[in-house]
Amino acid sequence: MINYVTFDFETANKFSSSACALTVVEVKNHKIVKVHSWLINPEHENIWKFTFLHGISKDIVKDAPVFPEIYQEVFDLLDGKVAFAHNVQFNKKVLNELCTHFGLVVPNNQFNDTVSMARAKFPALQDYTLNTVSKFIKHDMSRHNLNSDAIAVHHIVEAKGQYRSEYFNDEELQKLSNMMIY
Repeated sequence: MINYVTFDFETANKFSSSACALTVVEVKNHKIVKVHSWLINPEHENIWKFTFLHGISKDIVKDAPVFPEIYQEVFDLLDGKVAFAHNVQFNKKVLNELCTHFGLVVPNNQFNDTVSMARAKFPALQDYTLNTVSKFIKHDMSRHNLNSDAIAVHHIVEAKGQYRSEYFNDEELQKLSNMMIY
């Protein structure tokens, strides 16, 4: 049985420590068992550049917890797990910078990138944005929605490859996981 998590951060601006939302999806035996999501108060008062992307504003998160208040739950969900994200370098950087900024231990993960995975599975796509890959695998999503991106990542991990007739089995998924550590 393969168990893993997918995760996705949204940020208020270009600074990785400005996370304003996080979703973690728990997957057991290829099925989503729980979706955890948080609005996060990044405490960045005047720099809200990405509201147009995700719809999250300073007013929406003004009463939300700061990252240290959700950290233990996030740590417990991520530490020691195989973790997937679309553009994992960005999401990993946000997690690392938040933990560093607040003096917290960074969860020890096996990080995997679904951009790389999609390139391997679907070599003929024109690009590998989350929207493009989701559309190709016929997964309807709302980009930068609080839960939608992390759920889409799960569907990419489980999607049929271009030259395959079945979902990746546990052994193949584990092999891919081992190859794509970041």
